[in-house]
Amino acid sequence: MNEKDALALEEERFRVLATWDARWRRLPPEAACPCGCTHPFVLFPRTGGVLCCSCIEEAWRKPRKQGQHLGGDPSPLSPVSVDTNEHRILTDLQRLWCAAGFEAGSPFAVGFDIGAFIVIAGTLQ
Repeated sequence: MNEKDALALEEERFRVLATWDARWRRLPPEAACPCGCTHPFVLFPRTGGVLCCSCIEEAWRKPRKQGQHLGGDPSPLSPVSVDTNEHRILTDLQRLWCAAGFEAGSPFAVGFDIGAFIVIAGTLQ
């Protein structure tokens, strides 16, 4: 990785962390969605309380599951079905390898996303 790519990756990592920090700071202490989700990176203040991404989607009559392209789109793998909350975090994390100049579907992008999926899957519901 050259210096320009390393700088782009560092800037994107800062943007992702700043976004997550801003989301966290907007929440009241001990914020939780009525569904029980307490992960600050998927909670959003709404009139009358806090809702997670999945419950917001459900309120809009959209499915709580989405297809996640591991390694980006196009990917050599079929999309996996994940909860909307998981999809939100996995998509944010994909911004990191994109910023580093890795192509969607590349071995690095697929490997990174599989690792993130293993860590995140089933933890946000």
